[in-house]
Amino acid sequence: MDLDIQKCRLLTPILVIALWSNTAAATTHFEESFTCPIGSEEFKANVVMSSSTRGQRPDGRPNSSFPVYPIVECPANGLLLIKEAFTEDELAVLAVAIASAEYQSLRETDTPHYRVYWRD
Repeated sequence: MDLDIQKCRLLTPILVIALWSNTAAATTHFEESFTCPIGSEEFKANVVMSSSTRGQRPDGRPNSSFPVYPIVECPANGLLLIKEAFTEDELAVLAVAIASAEYQSLRETDTPHYRVYWRD
């Protein structure tokens, strides 16, 4: 009987540490309706509603199980909705940029995160 009590005393801290270090990752998504500002296409996309974080990385960004949030993209023309609203001047520049053959070819080979920084 004493041996079982000793095993429990030794295993309890190990079990507590194991459970404590394995925190749950909670990311929730929901479907949202969008209208593309160029072309007026209506579509739905999943967006992140919430995500749990545990501290931060050296660059100051949150440390989480979901480090890179998806970027909503208009399906027909590939416009990336990185802002709630664009100005008329921005839309004029973006319309020319996303219509280019170079940008459309990037849709086949590169991620939306890369295309955010693409310059024509």
